[in-house]
Amino acid sequence: MTISEANLHKILSLLSKDMCIKIHGCFRVTVGSNWKHAEQNNQDQHILFVKSGKGKYFFKDHEEILERGKIVYISNGLPHHAWHDEQNPLVITGLRFNFCSTSDEQIYPIPCAPFFISTQIQDVVFYDQLVAKINTYYYSIHQQVSQLLCSSMITHLLSDICYRHETLTHITVQDSRIERVQRYMMDDLSSTTSIESLAERVKMSPRHLRTCFKRKYGLTPKQYQLKIRMNHAKFLLETSDISIGKIALSLGYSDQFVFSRQFKQIYGSSPSSVRKQ
Repeated sequence: MTISEANLHKILSLLSKDMCIKIHGCFRVTVGSNWKHAEQNNQDQHILFVKSGKGKYFFKDHEEILERGKIVYISNGLPHHAWHDEQNPLVITGLRFNFCSTSDEQIYPIPCAPFFISTQIQDVVFYDQLVAKINTYYYSIHQQVSQLLCSSMITHLLSDICYRHETLTHITVQDSRIERVQRYMMDDLSSTTSIESLAERVKMSPRHLRTCFKRKYGLTPKQYQLKIRMNHAKFLLETSDISIGKIALSLGYSDQFVFSRQFKQIYGSSPSSVRKQ
């Protein structure tokens, strides 16, 4: 276990008894040209989620690449600055919060030296929806309930970073081939490429690919592909007026009935029901 992982463990253990989270800032923006060029040394806690774009965080002894699907937690008191590619600007959600005592709501100092920790997630649509909800709740007029909801979701993000480090830290050469397959799926949601063809691309047997893929992501390639397609379909149903038929076609379904049946198997509701909500 790294020092950063141990530090996050300490924080999470205190969140279950002595500390709570109080959010006081949330922003969803495309960053400008002067974003964090000067050194930052925040007095509060900070989580950054990258929806798209390219950039970097610079710490004393480390450069952290910022790209689609990156989540970074930075504790208070850690000097850093940033850069981003103006040709491919970062689209981010930032969360600012404090840890407070559950007894008197005073700021609770972190039980360790300043640190940062990050993770790379694959299900970008799900996490973008999660931070979008935090943003919505943060600006709600129902402050007490909103704080509880935001606290719960930020705890979820911190716990997920911790979990991913525990399960995905030791990446092998073999894992890099699995990640290539995962990226093929993410980059082309409409693809009808078979698992056999994907396995051939990365020079693995289909059986070995299925075994290694499930070990890394918890799902078979076919299950994973279905999940990310349906997540994207749900996002489009909730946020756009694109017809269900066109959504189905964009995800590689020539038969809208098959699409609707699989969507209902995942979410328990039909696409048309989700559209009406």
